[in-house]
Amino acid sequence: DKARIDSTADVVVRALHRGDADSGGGAAAVSGGSSGAAGVDVTLFQHKTEAFISGDGFDHSAESDGLMVKAGGDVAVEARADVSFLSTVMGAAVGLNGVAGAGSASVVDLSLETLAYLKDVEVAGTNVAVRADNDVDGRFIVGAVAGGSVGFGASLALGLLNPEARVSLDKAIVTASNDIAVSASQRLDLGITVATAGGGAVGVAGAVSVMTADSVTQVLVSGDSELNAGNDVLLEASTTTLVNERSGPAGYLQGVGAAAVGAAGFGASVDVMVLREQTRVSVADGAQI
Repeated sequence: DKARIDSTADVVVRALHRGDADSGGGAAAVSGGSSGAAGVDVTLFQHKTEAFISGDGFDHSAESDGLMVKAGGDVAVEARADVSFLSTVMGAAVGLNGVAGAGSASVVDLSLETLAYLKDVEVAGTNVAVRADNDVDGRFIVGAVAGGSVGFGASLALGLLNPEARVSLDKAIVTASNDIAVSASQRLDLGITVATAGGGAVGVAGAVSVMTADSVTQVLVSGDSELNAGNDVLLEASTTTLVNERSGPAGYLQGVGAAAVGAAGFGASVDVMVLREQTRVSVADGAQI
């Protein structure tokens, strides 16, 4: 509150988050009669990463140039979140003279809020950059095997992914002798392997993968903001989503499948992906660039 920064070099305001989760579960059962086994793994991410310069309470009239932040070099306001996870779940059941049932499930619920903004402030530098970035790398490996006189196997992978990367300039006056860059970006890379097998006189197997992505990537310049650059002004939002990318031989092992073996065999696999992604750049009426 009421802070002022005057530097002959660079001014950097940076917030970084790094999350790395490697989790899993497994269960196995063997019986001369009937047997059952189930493995479940649940991973929850909820993170907020925020970098900003706010002029609330700053008296611009008290300074000869009105500036709250002045740099002889560059000014950078950056928020970034990097998250990677691996969820591995296996279930196996063998009933030598009875019914065998095996199940496995992996659930990942991820919410990221990454924000970078300038609010009610005047900033000047050689180059000025305001950016927010998310990078998510996730892998699901889920499997179940059941064998008996009757064998039932089921596997489920469920991903609920809600990352947000937002950049805003609100009542901000930004001056750069060279360039101004305001950007938001997200990259989501998922690998999914779900496999199930059931065998016996009767074999039943099912494999299901459901992935939803409700990502928001946004750059917003309010109507009472002003951007003055000696050279270029860049306003950019980008979203990249990769699911089961096959960049090498190992990539072909990704997918969803089920196999049932027996005098009567029933197998089914379902793969559902719902991508409700929003990527936008908005300049409000009245903004000056």
